[in-house]
Amino acid sequence: MKLFIFFLIFSYQILFSQKMNADYYLDFNGNKINKYEIDSYLKYPDYTVGFKITKDSGTVYQLNVPKYLSSKVEYQLIKNELELITNKKYSDSTIFILNYNYLDDNCSSIFSNNVKKGNILSRKKFYKSQIKNIQKENKNIQFISLYDNSIKLKNNPKNSKEYFFSDRINFFRNHLFFHPTLCGSFGIINPNGETLVRNGEGRLDDMYKNLNPTIWKSIFQQ
Repeated sequence: MKLFIFFLIFSYQILFSQKMNADYYLDFNGNKINKYEIDSYLKYPDYTVGFKITKDSGTVYQLNVPKYLSSKVEYQLIKNELELITNKKYSDSTIFILNYNYLDDNCSSIFSNNVKKGNILSRKKFYKSQIKNIQKENKNIQFISLYDNSIKLKNNPKNSKEYFFSDRINFFRNHLFFHPTLCGSFGIINPNGETLVRNGEGRLDDMYKNLNPTIWKSIFQQ
């Protein structure tokens, strides 16, 4: 009898836990859809998948975050904060390209709230040739990968070549990367303050292409 009661309690705890950690999938208009439909970008090519944690510890995924957002920021504030984060000095001609990683992003196995050294080395290997080619074209480019400060990051800030850093006071999370999206976001900050954010999965070298004068001008003349 005691074994039966124990089994019932154990089963209830499992069901309760599953319910508490439920995932919800919504389309652009907020209607419920299944997990596999959330990846259908064809109908809304200008949007990507955002996510938020609910009160029951579940996650809501919705295809409603603009893929691109442009704005004008105070460049010196951005530069000063990055100098504090990286403990490095940058010239006023530096063009920053940032990759932002959000808390609780489960885009794939390489996204985690506990980023270990091996994971960082793997990401750096992926970025290496892209950074080399970009800086060969434009020496003013500085690439930095930032992480929400609640994420445990096993980086090496004492290494002068380190470019993986924690967003120490979540300055960038609160002032630039407003929308948590699957697979993170990229951002370009020009010395004149013109800023472009790309939300969702993407590549560094593809983000860099937006700096093509014709493309950049078309974005900021809209």
